[in-house]
Amino acid sequence: MIDISNYIEQRAQKLKQLLAEIHKAKILHFDPYPRNMLIQGDSDRVLWIDYEHSEIYDPEDSKHPRCFAYESECMHHFMERLGRDHKLGEYKETRNMYFD
Repeated sequence: MIDISNYIEQRAQKLKQLLAEIHKAKILHFDPYPRNMLIQGDSDRVLWIDYEHSEIYDPEDSKHPRCFAYESECMHHFMERLGRDHKLGEYKETRNMYFD
């Protein structure tokens, strides 16, 4: 899973890009926690796993467009905070994503 020990900006960008591709396929992940963002260290391959809570976009459901934007925004803010925590070498801003 991505954390302060294996964070690098390129991996963060790949995870955000992959989430955008998931959204382009009209799928909401609905569980964007680090435990579902995997890094394969020797290849820098990134994966999103655990689609148990995911939903396929339903044009009849007015909440979905807002959900895509919200999920993307949360991911963006999480990666910014994780980057700052990585520089500090400790969990400050992302502590609740890992330990609560």
